[in-house]
Amino acid sequence: MLCLRRLVRQVAKKNYEKAKSLLEPLAKRGAVEAQFNLGLMYEVGMGITQNHGKSVYWYQKAARQGFAIAQNSLGLAYLNGEGTLQSYEKAVHWFEKAAQQGYAVAQYNLGSRYAKGQGVPQSHKKATSWFKKSAHQGNASAQNNLGAQYLFGRSVPQSYEKAMYWFEMAAQKGEPTGQYNLGDMYAQGQGVPQSHEQAAYWYKKAAQQGHTPAQNNLGVMYIKGEGVPQSQVIAAKWFILAKMAGNDKAANNLNRVQKTMTATEISKAERLAQLWLIIRR
Repeated sequence: MLCLRRLVRQVAKKNYEKAKSLLEPLAKRGAVEAQFNLGLMYEVGMGITQNHGKSVYWYQKAARQGFAIAQNSLGLAYLNGEGTLQSYEKAVHWFEKAAQQGYAVAQYNLGSRYAKGQGVPQSHKKATSWFKKSAHQGNASAQNNLGAQYLFGRSVPQSYEKAMYWFEMAAQKGEPTGQYNLGDMYAQGQGVPQSHEQAAYWYKKAAQQGHTPAQNNLGVMYIKGEGVPQSQVIAAKWFILAKMAGNDKAANNLNRVQKTMTATEISKAERLAQLWLIIRR
């Protein structure tokens, strides 16, 4: 207990080297939380040199003791090939270990593998089942994905109302794709009365987080003056930002709108985009 209190104090002081010196002996003696936290420090380079290989080593130690958070982190390492050879099958193995313990993030990750057919045969039924388990625990990403299952009727009866419900749950938690999807529902009047104002509101929420489809759609709304005051300059700002992130639709929209703008307006839009990037940093 005394060592744990000392560790917490060192982390609070951002004395990560000291925290590492406290964690290492505990981890070597088999303390599962110490093993996980040491792995985390190596993964993110928390006050020490980032080392994914050492991160995986300690995650494996904790995961084999049944520590759900470490099992999920080890699954992510295999999924992304960080510190180990990439393997969807091994990622699924560890996600399932953690998911079966009720760990919501792992349930979402496992559902995503079934949805994409990565490491397992594609199964929207199993994907939906895991998304539901995670969503009911409040995981925003799972709530968004569950909304998409209802929107497209994948393994569940198609329902705009249920899609709307889950998108809103995710959006209210700040999940950008959920905010974008909720904006789409309002824009198209699916499961809710059409409202350009609400569509623009949610697109803007997602756009401010760097969601490029939302940035593009928000730009279109500024072009048309739907739900927002008409402004080619603001529209171009959002198109510029989305284009910079590789959104082809935004690049095409920017090319079209710039043909009707003055040089002064184009320059202003570019300055606004640069200012947004500076503030976001």
